[in-house]
Amino acid sequence: IDEPIFRGLQPANPDIGAFQMVDDGSSFALVLAKDNEPLQKIMNEGIRRYKKDGTLKKLDEIWFGSDDSLKKMPARKEGTKGTIICGTSAEYYPIGYIKDGEVVGYEPALATSILQEAGYNVKFQNMDFNALIPSIVTHKIDVAMGCILVTDERKKSVFMTEPEYKDTLVMAVRMKNVGS
Repeated sequence: IDEPIFRGLQPANPDIGAFQMVDDGSSFALVLAKDNEPLQKIMNEGIRRYKKDGTLKKLDEIWFGSDDSLKKMPARKEGTKGTIICGTSAEYYPIGYIKDGEVVGYEPALATSILQEAGYNVKFQNMDFNALIPSIVTHKIDVAMGCILVTDERKKSVFMTEPEYKDTLVMAVRMKNVGS
């Protein structure tokens, strides 16, 4: 399984361990339309700033940590620049999932923080993973997220932000079975 998904599940399942299987340099990124250069700039600058100032690491510690009381979306701020529609496949805990009827998680918190700081309202639309890229291309949504790997093939049709999470594949095992 993807390492970030394992990290999210592991605190509730301490008897499960992981063995790294593949580290091929893959990364997750947020996805935008190729022709939306202003939004591309906002998102990339935000991700770079968050990497530099430690905010990305803090988001990682919150959303992949064991203290569920910390896992809260940023407080809603009323923006003056309009609404950005973020599409996600909210089935990848803790990257993005549904809690109490709302989309929450690491990527939604990241996008919300950056976009609200830039003066936008943020609205999430949960959808099938396979609909995310086509919805960006047809401008039905402005930003797509949900464990989307950066690939050369995807870069042909959409803009992928600066990577916001490094992916590694791991094999999850019950630790009591190791060495038996």
